[in-house]
Amino acid sequence: MPRSFLSLIWSNFLRVQVVIIGSVSIVLAFLLWHSSPSKNIPLGLVLPIGVLCVILILILGFAAHEAFKMSKRVLPRVLLGRKSPTANQKASVLCLLEPSELFSYDALVSFYYIHEGFEELIGIGRVLNIQEDGRIQVIMTHSRDAHEETVKKLGENNVDVLKKTIVKPSAPQSILDVVMSKGG
Repeated sequence: MPRSFLSLIWSNFLRVQVVIIGSVSIVLAFLLWHSSPSKNIPLGLVLPIGVLCVILILILGFAAHEAFKMSKRVLPRVLLGRKSPTANQKASVLCLLEPSELFSYDALVSFYYIHEGFEELIGIGRVLNIQEDGRIQVIMTHSRDAHEETVKKLGENNVDVLKKTIVKPSAPQSILDVVMSKGG
């Protein structure tokens, strides 16, 4: 799920111990309120302010790093899988994906399953619908015989299979040639 930068800052603020930061900042505010600008600021006051600044920099740095890592994820996750409700015998699985700018209506897609670190093609299909909330419905129209059990589990919304399934917004030409030669 996309998160705002402000929510990242808040979660990292919570991660860096709000109680300590809150108590330090209250003490600093009280001390600064009682000191006048014409006086020299003692080192005992500068050090806590410096520590507070370092903590704030760390919070912003962690949040920026987390936002950068999140921006690297290009392909959407598979949120839900179910058996295809259509009467088409070839259509086997309907999946719901996170929103993504990479997919468009009726575009070809390929389904991969991660097994022992390798992505194995389990089927091809197309984008059925892009919902108003941005989530994408894709349907697997052709599955590979060697992966019938995986496709069945995907249609049963098996959580482990959902996590290891990737949907890409293209289909390999070699597989399309085979499908087309069999009569589609």
